[in-house]
Amino acid sequence: LYQKWVKAMGVLNPSATPSKEMRLDLYEMMVKDIKKVDKRFKKTAKEIILETKELTAESRQGG
Repeated sequence: LYQKWVKAMGVLNPSATPSKEMRLDLYEMMVKDIKKVDKRFKKTAKEIILETKELTAESRQGG
C-alpha cells in the first residue's frame, strides 16, 4: 500500500507540476486506502491536501 503511494507521489513531485485534478484523485485514492485499513480515519482528501501544503510550506521555510 505504502509503495503504491510512493509511486503515485512521483506524480506529486512539485518539479513535475501535475494537474490539480490528478493530485486530488491521488489524495482521494490514498484516503480510501487509509479508510480501508483504519476505520477511525475521518479526514477528507481536501484536509490532507491542506495539511500537505502547510507541511511543504514549513519545510521550505525551515530549509
